[in-house]
Amino acid sequence: MNDRATHCMESIDRYALRVGIASLLICAVAAIWPAMRNQFFNAYLFAWLFWLGVSLGSLALSMMHHLTGGNWGVLIRPITTSAARVLPVLFLLFLPLLLGLSILFPWARPDELAHDPIIRHLHAYLNPQLFFIRYVIYFLVWIGLTWGLTHATSEGMRRRISAGGLVAYVVLISLAGVDWIMSREPHWSSSVFGFILSMSQSLTALCFAIIILWSRAELPSISKFAKPKYFIDLGNLLLMFIILWAYMNFAQYLITWTGNEQPDIAWYVQRTYGGWRIVAGIIIFIHFLATLFILLSRAMKRDINRLSLICVILLFLRILDVYWNIGPLERSDPHGGFILSPLDVLAWLGIGGLWYAAFSHVLKNVPLLARPIGDEGSTYGESEPQSA
Repeated sequence: MNDRATHCMESIDRYALRVGIASLLICAVAAIWPAMRNQFFNAYLFAWLFWLGVSLGSLALSMMHHLTGGNWGVLIRPITTSAARVLPVLFLLFLPLLLGLSILFPWARPDELAHDPIIRHLHAYLNPQLFFIRYVIYFLVWIGLTWGLTHATSEGMRRRISAGGLVAYVVLISLAGVDWIMSREPHWSSSVFGFILSMSQSLTALCFAIIILWSRAELPSISKFAKPKYFIDLGNLLLMFIILWAYMNFAQYLITWTGNEQPDIAWYVQRTYGGWRIVAGIIIFIHFLATLFILLSRAMKRDINRLSLICVILLFLRILDVYWNIGPLERSDPHGGFILSPLDVLAWLGIGGLWYAAFSHVLKNVPLLARPIGDEGSTYGESEPQSA
């Protein structure tokens, strides 16, 4: 990595917390004005969900590596485990959203509850009290899994935690997806939305981990261990997540298109009108098709510099995909098309700055590799890896 890139990463470490606090303060001031309050909560939810995806996807990748092994995980598991350990920060950052439940969710509005039979039917599950209880349960389980992985005394215990943890992760993120995204349009439902979220988060987390690995690739301990074959493994894993993410999104769209029910298609109508159609096209043709063909090349995957460049582009597209899922519901006028508010950017920078500052602090206190360099030639599991 060249000196300019190294300087860039050092600057991010140095200024992340300051940028995060300043951005959130500006957002908080903007939220005082009633005309900007709706936009603030929509932007905050979008930003929070993106950074939550990095932490939860990292937790899933860590558990996957504990179960399957492989030297690819030796390189990124310190990064993914550190990202998962930021979950308590995200738990606290969710609290401001509780002040905007009636703005974000129709089931929290008394007038819509009184006049919409679908919302009344769902009210036994979708109500503020149970919403808060489920939110606490989700994070207790996720933080508990992270704590278990970092404090387990043997690799066998980590495998057992990971086996149950991956199941719990998929189940809970499916329920959380209903609470935080799907319930914003209660007339729409999808049976595969939870799987789409889990693939999306894992993909986002892997892109982030590869970028951070690239920023540390010239450190002596890592450069001695890192080999092109491990980068190829990471590239193949990235390719798998892209294919699964695309397949599940297509399955959801196909089922909705086949049913052609007005309450269901409203989700896609909002997201394929005006400027949102361009966003959808970028996600389909660049996020999926272009990246798919690029990652079929072995030469693109074996070079960490090329692979990280792909991940930088993919990470930007992951931001766009999350915004495509969250942003349209704020736009009451479908003719308005795609609009990116300054609050969307500031909220992303604000939560991201706090998240990255916590992540960087944790990462500095873990080993560079998930196991000593001397174990490179052994099969994973024969020697006890260092706790990451």
